[in-house]
Amino acid sequence: MKRKLQRIVSVVCAFALMIGCGVCSSMAEGTDNVTRYITVEWADEDNYDNLRKDVSVSLGGQAVVLNVANSWTGEASAPAGSEWEIPDVAGYVKSSSGKDITVVTYTHAVKKTVAAAAVTWNDNENAAAVRPTSVQVRLLADGKPFGAEKTANAGNGWKVTWENLPVTKKGETNAIAYSVEETIPDGYTASVSGLTIVNTLQTGTLSLQAAVSGAPAGADVSGLKLTVTGPDPKMPVTLTYGQISGGTYSFGSVLPGAYVVQEENADSLVEGYEMDPANSRVGDAVLVKSGESATLSFRYAYREPVAAEPNEDPMASTGALSFEINGPDPRMPMTVTYSQFTGGQYTLDNLVPGTYYVVERNAENLVQAYTLTSDSVTGMSITVGTGTAAAVLFNRYTPTPTPEPEIEIIDIPVTKTWNDNNNKDGNRPQSITVRLYADGSEVDSAVMTANGGWVATFAEKPRYYADGNEIRYTVNEDPVEWYTAEVNGYNITNNYTPETTTATVSKVWNDGNNFQRIRPKSLAMILQPVGTVYVLDETNGWTFTATGLPVKINGEPVEYSWKEQESVGYVLENTQINGNATVFTNRITRIPEPPNGGKKPTVPGGNFAYFEEYDTALGINTIINHVGDCFD
Repeated sequence: MKRKLQRIVSVVCAFALMIGCGVCSSMAEGTDNVTRYITVEWADEDNYDNLRKDVSVSLGGQAVVLNVANSWTGEASAPAGSEWEIPDVAGYVKSSSGKDITVVTYTHAVKKTVAAAAVTWNDNENAAAVRPTSVQVRLLADGKPFGAEKTANAGNGWKVTWENLPVTKKGETNAIAYSVEETIPDGYTASVSGLTIVNTLQTGTLSLQAAVSGAPAGADVSGLKLTVTGPDPKMPVTLTYGQISGGTYSFGSVLPGAYVVQEENADSLVEGYEMDPANSRVGDAVLVKSGESATLSFRYAYREPVAAEPNEDPMASTGALSFEINGPDPRMPMTVTYSQFTGGQYTLDNLVPGTYYVVERNAENLVQAYTLTSDSVTGMSITVGTGTAAAVLFNRYTPTPTPEPEIEIIDIPVTKTWNDNNNKDGNRPQSITVRLYADGSEVDSAVMTANGGWVATFAEKPRYYADGNEIRYTVNEDPVEWYTAEVNGYNITNNYTPETTTATVSKVWNDGNNFQRIRPKSLAMILQPVGTVYVLDETNGWTFTATGLPVKINGEPVEYSWKEQESVGYVLENTQINGNATVFTNRITRIPEPPNGGKKPTVPGGNFAYFEEYDTALGINTIINHVGDCFD
């Protein structure tokens, strides 16, 4: 084209020499065409609403169609001063800039919405003090997880919001149905209505049945004290027999778990009478389950003492007398025997202040052929403050016929609590084995499961050895990977201590120190497979390290990787992975090559600029014979 243009200009100008310089000048001006370029950029979130169309532009009457096939870039030659004719596109706002290189921008605003979720509580204003400090809420789009997980707590009014959400799916017109779900707190059930989650506390009901019989007419047993302990915050509760109307007392709704009733003073209430062991039940334990009812049972039967000739020294076996001590100190409950006393005393130092009870557990059947008299003090409660408090007990025996031995049977309920953020990492086992020990020797085992509510009961266990000594039962469990067990009575708490790792991501920009000024201010990095989003920017040096990541999820080893947000005007040049560190390098694709010998062009970007190398400013080589004064 350049050589053809040279020949035309040379012939015309040579002819012009014969008729005058004005013709040559006029012809040269008539061939002053320029090549201009045009490109289209779309600001429509990657054609989210599928509205893009081919764009037909023209320059000096020369039509050019811009589309995906030519990367929305074209060129045309026309006389100097010609302007591009650029059409409107339905649904877009048009803007343009530049002359030799014209950039047309079509902008379309994608419709957005907001999802505001609320967590409400049906737990009597947290009267049981078991409501968690926070819950994790997830947004669902048409039933599938969408966006980042949010934390709802009292600080934000138990409300979370997701903003800038698309109204429809990409390329579709049907509206997205947004909903929410949560990690359900332990001890609660959840229901969802729209974007509102209602958490309802799981409770059961507990009642106490008490009966006292055999006391003589006129005897006042209304002061008989019964203490109920358990996991509900209102426990322990101490009642007198006079408060138990009709033999039944209701505690109403209580938290699930093991509850125990014990008497404190029945042995000393009726003078001249003793307990009838065959018709008495002085202690009971039950397991309250969610949505169910349970009843504690207490029976105490009095009888007149029966005289008999003693056949042994009553002091011979007092060393086996068993005392149960319980209260707020972490060492409780504990059992000691009289053989551990020194000079008739047993001292516990550094007790946590509070109310304690001390009860003899085998005084009534410790000595064969003798009966514990009614003036014995076999149990009492004391309040420990900053000084010293003493529980003074004493036993008195009278000869009695040797009773037939009675085997007292008890049930031992065991509960399991998981301290692992509601099994967020999915590493909680499906079952564990709990073992029952009698004074350190294993006597039974049971399997606790999630389906069984993580509870188990060792049923019908003897309370005493054949020699009359009380059996001290304890529980423990088989080791559970990544958990440490904490045993408190018959409740086992598993604390989650997982092995963790880290994952580092960095961004390197190969763009001439942001020469084109198109580098984004921030970039989202997604940690796979958990889907957590982290933001890189200049403030963190375009690098971030995620810490505390469990090496297993759902019981399986997990490999963490990073996925980056796409950057307009850049391509991924390189990904380097070194152990737990990943480096993404992005290269800019919108810097045109400058022409040799010419001025470096300033262009808005795009892989479309093309420059020919000419020896003259206009890009036209001419050969003209200098004749006369036509050219100076």
